Amino acid sequence: MPTPVDIARAMASGDKDIVVSPNNRVAHWHERVDMAQWWADYLDVLRKGAEVVPMRAAG
Repeated sequence: MPTPVDIARAMASGDKDIVVSPNNRVAHWHERVDMAQWWADYLDVLRKGAEVVPMRAAG
């Protein structure tokens, strides 16, 4: 599961330095791939029908 830092890093608008920006993207490529795979797996679960947790009425 991606951490909040991974998500923030992936959503960041990027560096204005044209030399540094691609290097930052490459430095965290594996985390981005893992996060994309996690998201795809999550969407597959939702498409198939999410697990329903039974709830009891209060009282």
